[in-house]
Amino acid sequence: MREAMFDLHAPGTNLPNTQCTIYQEIAKIASVMRNTEALRFGRMYFRQISGHGVNFGLPFGHEFTPAFSRILLPREVLVAYNVSDRRRQDHVVVAAESHAAGDRLKVLYGGPAGHPDVVVQRNADDTHHVQLNLAPRQFVILS
Repeated sequence: MREAMFDLHAPGTNLPNTQCTIYQEIAKIASVMRNTEALRFGRMYFRQISGHGVNFGLPFGHEFTPAFSRILLPREVLVAYNVSDRRRQDHVVVAAESHAAGDRLKVLYGGPAGHPDVVVQRNADDTHHVQLNLAPRQFVILS
């Protein structure tokens, strides 16, 4: 699908069209990665999710939100993607060692302008999590 990014006004060349939406979004993600050490060097952990914030488990089925963290102490970066065609509200586990209840994770990529940060919550069993409200096919990076 790289051809979708080629500049149509320069036939016979393989130069990317820097005005293409795909190119611009990849550039934004690459910038976040370049500026976030945990995304480059952190240890990776797949994260459990819950629809109601109590019973957590790894996602399954056709409509879910896969999520993973990259942790380079003391920083955790959370990446999540709603693979569904419907809006989802999932609670995603985060590292209790990196976040106290009430801490806020900032949206680094994927939220609209002015998108609110998400608040870390703590359950009675000491599970720490954030609630993500994701539009269909929305991809986010938080830290």
